[in-house]
Amino acid sequence: GKFYDSVVLPKDPLQCDVEYIPIDKDGKPFLPENAVQFAQSGISNSPGSDDGSLLDVITSFDDVYGVAKGDVMLSLLSSKFGQKNPDTDGSVQVRNAIQRNRDLGRTNGFLPPRNETSNFNPPNSPVMERLESHKGGAGTISKLHRRALSSMKHDDFDRAAEIYEDVVAFSSGKLKKQEKDPETDDETRTVESTDYKSLVATALYNLATIFLLKEEYEEASDLFKQASEIRESSPGNHHVDHITSLVNQAFCYFAMNDFPKSRSTLLESLELCKQKNQCVSDFTQLAEILNNLGCQSFLLGHLGTAIKLFRESTLVLSAVQNRSVYVGTRQLRQTVCLNISIASSNLGYIQLCIRDYSAATVAFEEALVHQQNLLDDSQETLIATMDHLVIANFLAGNKQKAHQMMERLYDASVCLYGKDDSRCELLVKRMSLIENNGVEYKGKIERHLQVPGHQKVPPQKPFTRSLSGKRH
Repeated sequence: GKFYDSVVLPKDPLQCDVEYIPIDKDGKPFLPENAVQFAQSGISNSPGSDDGSLLDVITSFDDVYGVAKGDVMLSLLSSKFGQKNPDTDGSVQVRNAIQRNRDLGRTNGFLPPRNETSNFNPPNSPVMERLESHKGGAGTISKLHRRALSSMKHDDFDRAAEIYEDVVAFSSGKLKKQEKDPETDDETRTVESTDYKSLVATALYNLATIFLLKEEYEEASDLFKQASEIRESSPGNHHVDHITSLVNQAFCYFAMNDFPKSRSTLLESLELCKQKNQCVSDFTQLAEILNNLGCQSFLLGHLGTAIKLFRESTLVLSAVQNRSVYVGTRQLRQTVCLNISIASSNLGYIQLCIRDYSAATVAFEEALVHQQNLLDDSQETLIATMDHLVIANFLAGNKQKAHQMMERLYDASVCLYGKDDSRCELLVKRMSLIENNGVEYKGKIERHLQVPGHQKVPPQKPFTRSLSGKRH
């Protein structure tokens, strides 16, 4: 039968009939055989080479030190659920998604503690002066890249931006001069121009990533667009670097609350991604796109499509997880588990909205099992999941579990915000309401649980998928 037959929705321009991942004879999702190249969980092994071609000088900040490819999973959950001014700004969702994975990187030791300072000393001369004096040699640019990388690790994004603004300006200027040099023959000019274009695109991408981390989204989106245009004209628009630039551009649009532009950019990325997936990080990026399109579909009121997209995102990540049993790093395995929990909690939120409280409870419990092994109780994502698990248990009639989770949530919130914070005071009031009859409290909660643009939807049929991969 069809998915969620009783859901009456307006026509959705996004069709989700394509299978993004195959299913084996045991019903488990798996990666295609050609997905043999394994990215190192988004961690740059080469911080830039002092020697060699321009292509080896710098690496993209699409790893744990910047914004890791496939890691920005948007969440429908807010840690301010039920408050007068809940998070409705796209920038909050983007910030939380990025911060969640940087926190995981700190837990794993890939990023230093927040208060630790960089060991790199400031350069003795301005960046542009050093570039000019060394004529932009590979060694000089590589050293500056490593300085910027060190600043990124320590969240000193202003310093990293200062370095990269000059690197971008200098390399762009060199490219223009090289293209106009009358003494260079056409063949040499073509080769050198391609190398410089690649360098400029990566530098633009890195500077855009820094601005994304600085939460200066308009500047970041413009730089990602420039990087995307160069990468499209150089390696080709099916190249994975071009796709990553587009995906990050979509994050910026979402953070600026330009949801239509974000959605159209993600749809373009999805079409390209389906054609070019090669390594495991490409599939984590595919799952990221599906999940984030699911969030946007929900916000547009396309409930059925959102459910399908979250399911597909989970299946893709499960396939990556199955492969990681044999190949991959601890960081990859943990990131995939965390991302599965986000897609699962997004499904749980929709199940809350359609009043399927038992299914929502299961979804939030599954998400929390992953998150509590990866994140501190005081992390915003985990607090939001616990908060919604309280609500799901309460609405399902499990008052004891709701109270137990509320006590854990209160302890975590005190740790994060302080005992006198208004959020902690609100939790005390909620505990009191749960202990009493709770009829008035239930009504208040249900008023918050509305599908955008739609009335209440009754509980629906469960999702199943046959061994052939077809939905039922």
